[in-house]
Amino acid sequence: MIAQAGAFGVFIFRFLERLLIPTGLHHVLNGIFRTTAIGGVYEGVEGCLNIFLQYVGKVDIATLAPFTKFLGQGKMPYMMFGLPAAAYAIYKASPDEKKPKVKALMLAGVAASMVSGITEPLEFAFMFVAPQLFLFHSVMGGLSFMLMTVLGVAIGNTGGGLIDFFIWGVFQPGSNWYWVPIVGVFYAVIYYVVFSRYLTRKNISIEVSDEEDEVEEAGVSLNDKQMKKASMVVEGLGGLDNIVKVNNCISRLRVDLKDMSLVNEDILKKTGSLGIMRPSETHIHVVYGPQVQSVADAVKEFMKY
Repeated sequence: MIAQAGAFGVFIFRFLERLLIPTGLHHVLNGIFRTTAIGGVYEGVEGCLNIFLQYVGKVDIATLAPFTKFLGQGKMPYMMFGLPAAAYAIYKASPDEKKPKVKALMLAGVAASMVSGITEPLEFAFMFVAPQLFLFHSVMGGLSFMLMTVLGVAIGNTGGGLIDFFIWGVFQPGSNWYWVPIVGVFYAVIYYVVFSRYLTRKNISIEVSDEEDEVEEAGVSLNDKQMKKASMVVEGLGGLDNIVKVNNCISRLRVDLKDMSLVNEDILKKTGSLGIMRPSETHIHVVYGPQVQSVADAVKEFMKY
């Protein structure tokens, strides 16, 4: 239905994909369109991403436009403009005593979103404290995809940040890349107004970890800080005996567990976690954003002792 519904189908595709972010199942929806015939077939190649990577630079970009509508072009207005504006609204709505930490968190999230198209650090900052805003964000994501399709934009690959914007947009003749900043300016204004008014009216501010301050007051070294945080992460995951395996991606700590019921979300939140997902009964994702690599390294080191 989505594949055959034209521009409205593209809207539904991205709207559902955003809604699935908290569960991690958005990869399933993306994979169906990127790698199977549902995402399109061209010269025997199936899947919109497969087609784009196979034929970009070999055929006119207009020929690939029917397939790029499910790829990175629709992400760019909200990843490069909307979410950064939302982050500024979140910062402005925060109490003065929280603003320094909120600023640091928002800056890291904005950098990830704008440059590489990684949005979880920002989305998980407001997803649970203001789910209405996440619903608004999902609708705007769908509209962004639909607008890029209607306006004839043809920017492929899967990222929605500046890297893909320049490589697959600005540097590709006929991609109509200029619509991204034009639409993006309106997205920035809309996101800022909606987030600012909602957070102010509801008197909502995002939570930030106090763990760093407590450690600094104790006068311990950086290495000790990392070990202290790692011990709290392990405790939040149910203890050493409950952990089977620890890995990470670019924004999430991915852990295999023996007993999911032993997980303590309050403890994990104190370590700087932006959110938690449970893809299965024995696997958990703890979202840390750009700092996840240092957290993962510290946890793995702690588990050796």
